[in-house]
Amino acid sequence: MKLTVAVLAVLLASPSQDEPQYTRKFEKKDLVATALDGGPKSAGATVISSAEQWASFLGQCSPDVQTRLKKTKVDFGNEVLLTFALGPYRPSLDAWELSGTGFRGVIETADRVLVHFRLVRSDAIRMEDSFPLFVARLPKTQKKIEFKKATVHSGG
Repeated sequence: MKLTVAVLAVLLASPSQDEPQYTRKFEKKDLVATALDGGPKSAGATVISSAEQWASFLGQCSPDVQTRLKKTKVDFGNEVLLTFALGPYRPSLDAWELSGTGFRGVIETADRVLVHFRLVRSDAIRMEDSFPLFVARLPKTQKKIEFKKATVHSGG
């Protein structure tokens, strides 16, 4: 049983053959934060391109998340922050599901940057809502930045 779970976890966390060919994949250095709780109360993806926008966004987060993210050094002259908040969320996000959830990569065209985010969702339900949040950095661009979310169902 342990081997089956381990193999399944590796398959879910690994890129699938259905995953697009990214122009650029997110690397560990690009991933600013993952918070299982304490993100904004509403779901949504945002592009943050100034210190003022960042401060406003942080105001929507819990004090613990604010304290942690205020330490993030951002050069808004050369980069933007991408946020993906799941809002009120009941499905469990354990370590296994979390390893496959997050920013995956971007596909860049002549006029836009499409940011791919993957959510691994399980049937396990929490008793209370949590407010997961994911934050990454991306080089600044004049192109329109859009988000695409893919949900992968993990079962139990």
